[in-house]
Amino acid sequence: MNIRIFSPVLLIALLISSILYAQVTDKDKAKWKGDEGMKLLNQGLFVEGMSFLREAEDLDPDAYAYKFGIAYGNYFLMNYNKTADLLTEIINHKDVDDRLYEILGNTYCMQGNYDKGYKTYEEGLKKFPNSSRLYLEKGVYMRNKEKYLQALGFFEKGIELDPNFASNYFWAANIFLHSDLRVFGLLYGELFMNLERNTERTLEMSEMLYETYVEEFEKESNFEKMVTFGGKRLYTSDDPEENKRLYFKAEFDYVMNEAILGVKDYDINTISKIRSKFLSKYIEKGDDRTYHIALFEYQKQIKEAGHLEAYNHWILMKGDQQDFREWYNNNKNKFDLFDIWFRENKLQLDSATAFQSKYYR
Repeated sequence: MNIRIFSPVLLIALLISSILYAQVTDKDKAKWKGDEGMKLLNQGLFVEGMSFLREAEDLDPDAYAYKFGIAYGNYFLMNYNKTADLLTEIINHKDVDDRLYEILGNTYCMQGNYDKGYKTYEEGLKKFPNSSRLYLEKGVYMRNKEKYLQALGFFEKGIELDPNFASNYFWAANIFLHSDLRVFGLLYGELFMNLERNTERTLEMSEMLYETYVEEFEKESNFEKMVTFGGKRLYTSDDPEENKRLYFKAEFDYVMNEAILGVKDYDINTISKIRSKFLSKYIEKGDDRTYHIALFEYQKQIKEAGHLEAYNHWILMKGDQQDFREWYNNNKNKFDLFDIWFRENKLQLDSATAFQSKYYR
């Protein structure tokens, strides 16, 4: 007969372990499963993620997050009827947030019921009036109807409410880059890239910015190149401060025209130099003290840190991929140092520094 003898220390350890396990509540277990489920959803593993979330819901039936997560997974699996049913079941939950109204509105739109979707966004804004994401969805709705000014108003309201929510910048830039006020598209687009640095949309915006620069620089007026990113209309005001802001578009074009003098061909390298020259002249003229635009303040920080060339190439990388790769291969160490700095020194925006084109047009 084998007699197993446990040491006192081991017996105490086993006893403590059993007590601790007994103290783990169903809510604790649900939280772990719920966290795992959301991680899987964010990785695009929707079926697996919803499995964890259902287990979490069984353990903690009153929790809002698990129910919403299951609806969220169904939305991305295009189970729109199921998504709508699940979200309407929890619309009056005490923990409901603006994301429910966003996803529910999007669900109705995906089902072809656009008006119902729009009304859902509006209902959400009655409950969450400071929701940047609901203004985003109202803007997308109006943009799809080709009501661009109304769409722009919603995107800019979203930026005002949450200056660090990237999507409103993306769509505002998209509208301006296809207008005669492309200066604002350049600013919103670059702000977007700083806020959302590593997605497909980042690359899409990089390409749009590059193409906008090239298209404008290659225009010729009579015998000289004239950059008109700010359009040809200039409004004035009796208010000196407002008048100063309204002059920004003309000042931007004036400085940019100085920056392109002597440049004949336009690629990622020459446009990078133009951007650098523009910033230097902008600072020399005191425009940074006149306009206080956060993006240019941030570019000043990048310049002072010695990374402006690398930053400019990053901004333009998708528009001229072959020349970017060649530049990168010749400047890998320079770009790597920029990358380290860039990760540690992100653009900081708040309600006081957020850019709003309405003050400059």
